[in-house]
Amino acid sequence: MSKKLIIILSAVMFLLVLMMGGVFFMMWSKVSNMASQIEPEKEPEQVEVVVEEQQVKPIFPLKSFIVNLAGENGKRYLKIKMDLEIAKEELNDSIRQRIPQIRDSIMMILTSKRYEDIKDTAGK
Repeated sequence: MSKKLIIILSAVMFLLVLMMGGVFFMMWSKVSNMASQIEPEKEPEQVEVVVEEQQVKPIFPLKSFIVNLAGENGKRYLKIKMDLEIAKEELNDSIRQRIPQIRDSIMMILTSKRYEDIKDTAGK
């Protein structure tokens, strides 16, 4: 190789190294500017939390019942037992009077379900 070619290649390599250094410096300064513009997170203020004791609400038990599930020609059945949590004890009598309506509503919902809808935990 001639000396001229070696000098040219060395100069090109030197210029490439300088250009890469310049690009690195520019990128580094942009990143440091962005980091300084981000506001540091403020420490969360301590808030006193008052926890009220939850009272156990009255439970109204329903008798278990069996429904046919939709699909598969009625070959699947579902036996269910439910308890209703009521807001006040005084509502106990009014719920007792409306048990047929409550059971009918639950049955209408359950008979529209297919086995595939309720077989996993997401469907329950």
